[in-house]
This record gives sequence, structure tokens and C-alpha cells, in this order.
Amino acid sequence: MNFRSLLAHSAIATALVVTTATAQVPGPAANSDVYGHVGIGTIAPNRSALLDLTGTDVGLLIPRLTTTQRNAIALPAKSLLIFNTDANEFQYNWGTPAVPDWRPILDGANAGNTAWILTGNNGPFTDGTNNLLGTNAGAGDRQVNIQANGQRTIRLVPNATSPTIIGGFSGNTASGAGVTISGGGQAGNLNTATGDFATIGGGSGNIASALAATIGGGDDNDATGAHSTVGGGDDNDADGDHSTIGGGEENDADGEHSTIGGGDNNEAEGAHSFIGGGLNNDTDGDFSTVAGGDDNDVEGNYDFIGGGQENTTAGGEHNAIVGGVGNTITPNDGGTITSSFIGGGDDNRIQSFPGSDVSVATIGGGSANIIQSNNAAVTTASTIGGGDNNGIYNSGAATIAGGRGNVINSELDVVDYYPGNSIGGGTDNFIGPGDGGFAAMNTIGGGNENSIRANGGLIEKSTIGGGESNFIRAGIAPQTSNTIGGGFDNTVDQSDYATISGGNTNMIDGANGSAIVGGQNNTVTGDNSMAFGNGANVSQDNSVVFNHTTGTPTRVGVAANNPQVAMDVNGGLAVRNANVSFPAGASPKVLNVTVGDRSYIRVTSDGVACTGIGCVATGLGTTQRSITLTSGNQVGQVLVIECVETAAGDGFRVLDADANVNTNILGPVYSMQNEDTLILMWNGTNWIEVGRSNN
Repeated sequence: MNFRSLLAHSAIATALVVTTATAQVPGPAANSDVYGHVGIGTIAPNRSALLDLTGTDVGLLIPRLTTTQRNAIALPAKSLLIFNTDANEFQYNWGTPAVPDWRPILDGANAGNTAWILTGNNGPFTDGTNNLLGTNAGAGDRQVNIQANGQRTIRLVPNATSPTIIGGFSGNTASGAGVTISGGGQAGNLNTATGDFATIGGGSGNIASALAATIGGGDDNDATGAHSTVGGGDDNDADGDHSTIGGGEENDADGEHSTIGGGDNNEAEGAHSFIGGGLNNDTDGDFSTVAGGDDNDVEGNYDFIGGGQENTTAGGEHNAIVGGVGNTITPNDGGTITSSFIGGGDDNRIQSFPGSDVSVATIGGGSANIIQSNNAAVTTASTIGGGDNNGIYNSGAATIAGGRGNVINSELDVVDYYPGNSIGGGTDNFIGPGDGGFAAMNTIGGGNENSIRANGGLIEKSTIGGGESNFIRAGIAPQTSNTIGGGFDNTVDQSDYATISGGNTNMIDGANGSAIVGGQNNTVTGDNSMAFGNGANVSQDNSVVFNHTTGTPTRVGVAANNPQVAMDVNGGLAVRNANVSFPAGASPKVLNVTVGDRSYIRVTSDGVACTGIGCVATGLGTTQRSITLTSGNQVGQVLVIECVETAAGDGFRVLDADANVNTNILGPVYSMQNEDTLILMWNGTNWIEVGRSNN
């Protein structure tokens, strides 16, 4: 027997003695094998145990101590086991003899005080010590790892500011405070979050590398701007701070606070810019927007493109293109464009050139329409409703409603600005300067190749209603308020307030306030004159001409239908008189009466006895004055002469042509008394007597 066996037998003998002395019922004997393993209740103790206690109706009774008694144990050995009757639990010394640390052996009754149990814990987490799951504070990286089926699925990484949570593939990596990777990732395509408070919800190959960056999921997305967000999709990149990409593929949000809703290969570079979706769209301007479509480009601040394809706002501010194809708003080389609009259509353009400005311009739609400003001019509040190839240049408040090839062109001089021109539609109509000049507040309703032009001066407030090849022109002097209603090849040239209602090849030239009602080949050059019919030519002021050069002659009915003569009057005909007087006391007593365009002249004496040159005694016992007449204006002109006496016997006489005057009357002289009349007609040489009355 070796020394170890001897000690074991001695201990057993001592235990048996104590047991015999204290037990009420004798217990089993202690046995040992040749290896020193002791068994109680068995003759063959288990070789892996130093002491093997075996029994079916007894147990092992551990020493029972109060907390005070336990604490009184001198230098308790590490792992010393007792039952604490105060705590009603088994306890062991986890510490050292010098510094004991008594800890409980956990069971269902007390586990909730120091550990998590399957049925849950009930106590509050109030002191940072109880009712918690994790690792103790201490040196080193004390992570908490949760595994499933032998693989790590969740890592909890401590951080002095805020802990990090890493889920998904075990190779996902995170650094920084408050970082979260909820899941996703795979071998060769890890999720990586390196910015403080960054978050990746799932997916694979995603990288959130900035402060508070977030990626919801998807594949190969990057959130590199602070507070940036990528909702999902593939290969999207949110570089700008506070930028957002909802999804899609290969989208790039570079500007601060920029947003891309989805789509493919869109790029939001301007601050606060927005792209709703679509393909290959680009917002360069701050606060700019592309709602969707394909290959649209917004470069100006606050600009907008609703959709369509290949539309561009290349600068300026507050401009918009709703849709269409190939529409552009472009300030070139230092020009500016603001608050302008293209509704749709294709290849419509609003543009400005160096030193020029376009503002509040609108093209509703159509094709290849243009509003433009150049030569340091200003185009503002101008509109093209639609049509194709219409143009407005250097004009304010100009409008082309539609049609094709219509043009409005004005200018900006140092002092005055000329706006308000309009073309309703039609084809190839024009308002603007010819050889210099300005145009303002003019209108062409429609038609074809109608033109209102200023050649050096100002043309304003003029109108062509329609028709074809009609023309209103101003020369060097300003011209205003002319009108051509329609027809073909009618012209108003260098006139004011002139009107041609219609017809063909009519012309008003240098005549103010004149009119041609219609017909063809009529010409008016006299002021306040009027022409009708065919081939009328009015050169005198204040004249009206009815004319037909061929076919049925002109017939006029006054209150009479279907006249068969040149003038058919159904009613009275009145001729207004003109009054002429002998000058009082004048000598000689001969009055030369200017006839002009008058047909009824009342001649009054001076009421003084007639003496001296021009006074002739008559067979009536009186001495009379004499009158002569100027030539008539027109062959066939009729003239009525009436004598008005102011005193008895102071009438006058009219001589015959034999006295070398231009009156050819019956007899050598006609002595006229009060209310006598003489009717004459001009034959181109003399006034021929038609009739007389002695009253």
C-alpha cells in the first residue's frame, strides 16, 4: 500500500468513526481501489472520480451556513462549496482564499438574478448590473457573439459612445460608434459600415462609410455622404451629404440634399436637386428637378424637366420643360434666361446670347419653334403656342399662337422698349424691322406671307387680319394704327390710321385716315379719302371715289335697291351753301369768288352805295357791283350762285365771256337782285349757264 492509499484509508476510517458516532442509521462502508479512488455505497468507484458516492435513497449533504458563518470561514479555498441558508442557494468561492468571491450555483429559482433564463427575467434594469445580458466591463474588445448552427450570426461590439451591431454574414465588417448591419453579405461581397451611426439593412457588397449613412439593402450600393441614404437597388452611390437614392441601378446622388427616386444611370449633382426616375437624367443645378424620362439634363438652378427625352435646361433659373423631345432652354456665353417654359413638342428652343436676356418666355409645344434674344436685347413675356418653325426675337410680350414659319422681331434701343406684337397663326407671316426700325403692339391674325415692317422708324398698333401677301410698312417717320382686313397683295405704306378691308392689290400710300373698302387695284394717296371698286385712284384729300374701270359701271343707290344709273337717290338731295361777301368799303367793287369744290355759293353785298371802279349803272335804275369766278375743279361741276342784298338795289352783276371772263351766260350781262339765282356748269374752260331765276 502506497502513501496516497494510506492517507485515503485513514480519512475513510476517520469519517466512519464520525459517522458511527453521529448517524442514527449505519450507512454504507467506504471502499477504495488500488488507485486510491474512494467509493461510498460502491465497491468499484469510478476511476475518473476521486470520490464516488452511490446510493438510491440518500444524498450528499453540503455544509449549511448563514451568510455570517460563511464570511467567518478563514481563508476559504477557491471552489469551496457551501449552502447559504440566508440566500437559500448553493454558493462557491470563485475568488481566492485571501479575497473570497461567493457566487451562486444557478437554478430556475435564482437564475433570474444573475443570468437570463428560457422563461425570461422579471426584474428591472435599474442599476446597470442586474437583469442584463452580455459581457462584463474590462480591458479588451469584449464582444458578444450569437451563433446559429455553429455559425456566428450577430455580433455586439462595445464602443465608448454607442455600441455596434453586426448581423448577417460573419465576414461583414463595421467600425465606428453606433454602427448597425442588420444582415446580408456573403463571401467575396461583404457589407461594410465604417461611419459613425451608419446602417446597412441587408443585401450584399454595400458600403456605408459616412456619418449616419444608411443603406436599406440591394447590391454594391455606396453611401459615402454624411446622413446619406440608399434604399436599395444595384450599384447606386449617394456621395452628397443628406443625399437619398430610393433604388434603381447605377444612380449617383452627388449634391447635398439631392434625391434620386429610382431608375437607371441618373445623376443628381446640384444641391437639393431631384430626379424621380427614368434613364440617364442629370440635374446639375441647385434645387433643380427631373421627374423622369430619358437623357434629360437640368443645369440651371431651380429648373425643372417633367419628362420626355433629350430635353435640356442649360442654365438660368426657374425654367421648366414639361416633356417632349429635344427641347432646350439655353443661355449662351453670358446670356441669361429666367422663368421660361416649354410645354412639350420637339426641338423647341428658348435661348439667349452674350449680354442678352430672356425672361418669362413660353413655348407651349409644336416643333422647332424658337424664342431668342441677342445683340444685348431683352425678350420678355413672349409666347409661342405651338405650330412649327415659328420665331420670336428680341421682343417683349410678343405672341405667336401657332402656324408655321411666322416671325416676330423687335429691337431694344437705348431709351425705348417695343413690345406687344402678335401673330395668330398662318404661314410665313412677319412683324418686325425691315431696314432698321422698331415694331410694337402690331397684330397679324393669320394667312400667308403677310408682313408688318418698320423701315427705319416705328410701326405700331397696326393689324393684318389674314389673307396673303398683305403688307403694312413704316418709313423713317413713325406710323400707327393701320389695318388690312384680308385679301391678297394689299399694301398700306407710310400712313397713319389707314384701312384696307380686303380685296386684291389695293394700296394706300402716304395717306392718313384713308380707306379702301375692297375691290382691286384701287389706290389712295390723299388724306382722309376713300376708294371703292376697281381701279379707283384718289389723290386728293377728303375724297370718296366709286369706280370700275371695266365691265358694268359703278352704280350707287341711296335708299334704293338695284340702281340702274350711276346715282339712284330715293329721297331728297341737299347741297350745302357757302357764304361770300363783298368787303365793306373795298374798291374796286369787283369780287373774285373762289369756287373750289363748292356747288352753292351765296354772295352778299356790303350794303354801301356802289361808286367808283367796278360800279355800273343798270337799266333797273341801280348801280351794281361785279363778281368773277375762279375755274372749276372738275369738268361737269355744277355751281349755283345766289344774290343776297343787304339794302335795296345793292345787288351785283355777272358778265359774259365776251368781257374776257370765264362765264358764258345768256346775254352780255346778268344783273342779279335779292334771291335771284344763276345755275352754271364747268366745261373745262368756262362756266356755262344752265339756268337762272329772277325772284
